[in-house]
Amino acid sequence: MQSTLSALADIDCVFERNLETVTTSGAPEAIKKEAIKTLQQRHQDARVSYVRQPKALHRRAMTAALVSFPVPSSLQQLDGSAER
Repeated sequence: MQSTLSALADIDCVFERNLETVTTSGAPEAIKKEAIKTLQQRHQDARVSYVRQPKALHRRAMTAALVSFPVPSSLQQLDGSAER
């Protein structure tokens, strides 16, 4: 998990540096706009797989917690599972 967060931080840092370089450059505004659009897309693409990892880990942890959590007998009676 720590390595995933570190990788995301690195990706964000590189994006911010590149964005600053573009916005402070002397390039025409139309070129800056296109470069920023490209940087944003690359930034989003680079983050996708790293963002999915913590979400998947959280989902697995929650599923495991729910599966191992016993259903109280009062709820079993409500849904009819006590009769099964």
